[in-house]
Amino acid sequence: DLTEDVDEGMSAVLAAAPRAVEEIQGVDRALRRVQDELEAVDARVTRAADSCVEAKTLEELDRLKDHLESVGATIVEAASWRAAANGAADALRAFLAAGDAAVP
Repeated sequence: DLTEDVDEGMSAVLAAAPRAVEEIQGVDRALRRVQDELEAVDARVTRAADSCVEAKTLEELDRLKDHLESVGATIVEAASWRAAANGAADALRAFLAAGDAAVP
């Protein structure tokens, strides 16, 4: 029966919604941690640049630059996942809202 199929589909969607929201929140937390790390690395680069008198400091700057590039790539990937997760969450909310509107 079509009504039973729709009910089963809605039940599956409603069961998956909390997990989807939790995953979105996990991506958001990971992105915040990466941003915090980037700020810490940036602060270290600033401190190293202020006192770059020795070759050791230049080596540190080079290492930090490599780390910043790696963190930057991670941020780009996290932002991509965050955008995808937000899009999925929006679609899920719209679907659930449409389902709620259809229920008398």
